[in-house]
Amino acid sequence: MRPKIALQLWSIQKECQNDFLGTLTKVKEMGYSGVEFAGYYGMDAESLRRHLDSLGLKAAESHIPYEELLGHFDEVINREKTLGNSRIVCPYANFATWSEWQHFFKTIQKLASKAAEADMEFIYHNHVRPI
Repeated sequence: MRPKIALQLWSIQKECQNDFLGTLTKVKEMGYSGVEFAGYYGMDAESLRRHLDSLGLKAAESHIPYEELLGHFDEVINREKTLGNSRIVCPYANFATWSEWQHFFKTIQKLASKAAEADMEFIYHNHVRPI
């Protein structure tokens, strides 16, 4: 069986900004099976899902900023399910104090539980400098 490999779209963000749908088409033409989202470039979930399906691409996961997760978690879940995605990644956090980090850790544990209730995986992908 051929392995399924997804491309992290953050690595080609300039191309996505210039022509998102065309870039997804090129990603498929290069042989990728899926994509890891780092933004949707103004596309609504239904239209983007139709385009992915037409190409035979799958949503591997989506990087969602912490602030969006806090304020719009249910909308995030609905959008990601529409995209056919089952993995949400919080890609970044940066706090000045240990107390703020502790609060963050407790919060993302709650978000992970809510995601699990919706049959979604929740991942924290650390992109932060040490304090």
